[in-house]
Amino acid sequence: MHFLLDENLSHTLVDRLIAAGHSADSVDLLGMKGSPDEELLWFAKTRDWVFVSVDKDYLLLHRAFHRWGMTDVHAGILTLPDRLPPSAFAQALDIFASEGLPIADQLYIWDTAHGGRWIRYDPQNRDVQS
Repeated sequence: MHFLLDENLSHTLVDRLIAAGHSADSVDLLGMKGSPDEELLWFAKTRDWVFVSVDKDYLLLHRAFHRWGMTDVHAGILTLPDRLPPSAFAQALDIFASEGLPIADQLYIWDTAHGGRWIRYDPQNRDVQS
C-alpha cells in the first residue's frame, strides 16, 4: 500500500512511514501543492495510491461521487483529525495498513473517541460504520 499525503500533513511524516516499512509520498514533495482536490485524488487513483488528509472536504467529494453514481474514482481516502502529533499520524496509518480493510473507492475516518480505530464512512447515511 502506498500513501499519498495531502499538503496539510507534514512531509516529514513520509520519512516516519518509510522508516516503519511503508511506501509514501507527499503532495509537497511531488511539487503538487495547491492542486485541486479532485486532481490529487485522480493522481493517486492512477497510481493506486491511498490518499491521506486532515481536510474534511474529501468527505463531501466522496459523498458527491457516490450520489452521482460515480464509482471507481479513487483508490481510497483516509482522513485524520488535524490535532494529532506526527507519531500518532504514523501509528494510525500503520494500523490501517495492518488491518487489511478494503480501501478502493472507500473513505475511512480515524476515530480518536474510542481509543483510536478506523471507521468506514457511508456516503448514503452520511455516517460512519465500525
